[in-house]
Amino acid sequence: MSSWTPSSTRCAPTTTGCSPRRRSRLEVLGRRTDRYLQKVCALQELVAQLREAYQSQLSIQQNDLMRVFTIVTVLFLPLTLITGWFGMNFVNMPELQSEWGYPVIIAASVLLVAGLLWFFKHKKWL
Repeated sequence: MSSWTPSSTRCAPTTTGCSPRRRSRLEVLGRRTDRYLQKVCALQELVAQLREAYQSQLSIQQNDLMRVFTIVTVLFLPLTLITGWFGMNFVNMPELQSEWGYPVIIAASVLLVAGLLWFFKHKKWL
């Protein structure tokens, strides 16, 4: 896992300046350093996993928010289209001449919204 080599391979017994006590101490420090390096690597992996879990949670929250925006858009877009048609000021629109035109359009709008709400609840999106 690490590229560190123990001090015993670097200090040959014939080398001057490496007493057995110093060699023993360097070996202990080398093993301790290896353990610390392994702990740091384990902590790095844990932090990466935590970051991925956090990103996943943010993604789920963002998807829920986008679903709400989509539902609101789907509910209001047909109503906007209907009001746009009736806001064009045409004289020859058959619905304007009929005395039941306005109540029928309102009933159709309410039924449309109720149908969409039922659909969303049926699909468990609400």
